[in-house]
Amino acid sequence: MTVDPDRVFVTGMSNGGKMAYTLACRTNLFAPDATVAGPMLVDCPDPSPASLLHVHGTADTVVRFDGEPGQRPDVDGPPVADVVEFWRTVHGCLEAWEVVSGNVRRSVSGCDAGRSVELVTIDGGGHQRPGAEESTPRLDPPSPDLDATGTIWRFFAAHPRQ
Repeated sequence: MTVDPDRVFVTGMSNGGKMAYTLACRTNLFAPDATVAGPMLVDCPDPSPASLLHVHGTADTVVRFDGEPGQRPDVDGPPVADVVEFWRTVHGCLEAWEVVSGNVRRSVSGCDAGRSVELVTIDGGGHQRPGAEESTPRLDPPSPDLDATGTIWRFFAAHPRQ
């Protein structure tokens, strides 16, 4: 089987999102990166040139949207908006445009070399994977306002390595 190196993706939720950010900051293996309710807690002096999607609920009390300490003492800072702005700056993105549909807000920036940095927020969404069929213990009930899996797949399909 042949693997297309321009279509190797990484995604994760919560601690998995932290892992996805760490990989985007320390390797050049992945085309885009998608994080759900995950913090970026690593220094990132030489990030990979890849598109980025971040999905987050505004009422997440574990990985707080505002970057303040949440229910877990090992997860605090920086605010999600600051993380997204960091990636937009690194990738030379244009000013973001927004689309609001119900409780979902998409902030999209086109960037150098065809890359994109996108933030999707779910107003009132907690620490969960939006659109999941069931809640996992220790997570908030999934928001029905967004299908995170479908959103991530469409993002990946549209953003091979440039």
